[in-house]
Amino acid sequence: MAGRSNVVLGVGRFGNAIPERPWELITIAAFPMDANMFRRGGVNLFPIWLFGKEEVVENVSANFRAFLDARYEHHYTPEEILGYIYAVLHAPSYRTRYAEFLRIDFPRVLFPESANDFEKLSILGWALVQAHLLRELPRKGLCSINT
Repeated sequence: MAGRSNVVLGVGRFGNAIPERPWELITIAAFPMDANMFRRGGVNLFPIWLFGKEEVVENVSANFRAFLDARYEHHYTPEEILGYIYAVLHAPSYRTRYAEFLRIDFPRVLFPESANDFEKLSILGWALVQAHLLRELPRKGLCSINT
């Protein structure tokens, strides 16, 4: 990531050091980060772009890409996919509904039936990414989606 334009999602597993706290082990960065930044252990890093010697490729597996493209009949960018995932993992309803699961396993992301729902959450999540990276702060809250 050093010296390159990229965004990396950091997601951690829940630890037992502070059991009374809810799962909140998610972060975003546009620069190299300490892989042991969470007080309860490490973090798994998921950059949206992978840089080779000669090429830059999206960090989306072929199977996952085929699943999304077929499900929504649209080819979303890695930024749009990351926006959706970031929105879901930050949603209080997700964290509440899956609180017990998040205590024992790595978070799982569910995908809606509707492309419209995916897109709304993707836009909201990407705005949250930009705010957390201090690139673009919202003029008003990120708590609602205009329909």
